[in-house]
Amino acid sequence: MEIVEGVTLECRLLQVDLDGRELIGKVRKGGSVVLPLSRVRAVWEKRRKMGRALSIWFVTLLSGTAGGAFGAVATGWGRAEDGAPIGALLGAIAGIGVLLLFDKWRALYEWVPMYDSTLPS
Repeated sequence: MEIVEGVTLECRLLQVDLDGRELIGKVRKGGSVVLPLSRVRAVWEKRRKMGRALSIWFVTLLSGTAGGAFGAVATGWGRAEDGAPIGALLGAIAGIGVLLLFDKWRALYEWVPMYDSTLPS
């Protein structure tokens, strides 16, 4: 959220009290923030871009499937059809790990405006 003084504050919005005309939130360090609505210029929500996140997971799944099929044939363990399901299972699990690894990547998120006091109502 952006305050009238030009300060940007990142916090988790817990409650909007319309009777008391204030926003109640919590900062990362555990402290709470209570701001009057008159001091708030804008509020944004951070949303995950699910299409990008799922495509990263799916590419990892496909890589695991191809790796399992190739590994089964290359090692003589069996046919490609035997190794592909095991590779897919390992790829699905690895895809979750890859998403956790890239969780802070800015390209996976977008900021969506929720409130802007400068716009005419």
